[in-house]
Amino acid sequence: TSAVKEDVAHSKSHEVFRSTRHSDDGDKNDRGEIDSVSDMNTGHKHSQTMPSDSSADQHKPHHTPIVDFLKTYFNEKQWHYTHYQPKTNLSLRMRHKDLNCGYLFRAQEESKLLAVYGVLPFLIPESHQSAAMLLITQLNYDMLIGNIEMDVNDGEIRYKNAIDVEVVGINDVTIEHLLQSVIAMTTVAHELFFNLV
Repeated sequence: TSAVKEDVAHSKSHEVFRSTRHSDDGDKNDRGEIDSVSDMNTGHKHSQTMPSDSSADQHKPHHTPIVDFLKTYFNEKQWHYTHYQPKTNLSLRMRHKDLNCGYLFRAQEESKLLAVYGVLPFLIPESHQSAAMLLITQLNYDMLIGNIEMDVNDGEIRYKNAIDVEVVGINDVTIEHLLQSVIAMTTVAHELFFNLV
């Protein structure tokens, strides 16, 4: 996880609607700029809506590895990402409004689970971690989807949401809704925790 945190903390940012070329080998020097327009719209900042697509394609058994599907999706969007091999973790950076955050996609191929994390761009100092833990507990108690986590070793705060690919399937709409919900809640978390820095 230290390599993931380091990449999320130091990689070059890009707009949600602007991105850079993909990288399959984690080469941080390959940052050529390519304009691309995404159809992503984060909508209301408190939105946590998940897709309710009931089409037959949505529920067909999914045989492509989750990581391969994500890489294809990112490549089509022309988003730069880093693949941490041999693990099934992909990370990228996005800017939403004035907030530049890292996003980590973690797949568990055997159990067909996909989690997406929005990592805040600051660390909570040790002197304020107790207050942060109390706030996290209060927020998570009433949260219907996802949760907020803090790494007590360094004060990293992140929001996580996940899907069971075997149950809901995986397609572009599913990924966009999942990512939109994480971006929206990461933005809210930033507003709530920024005063503790």
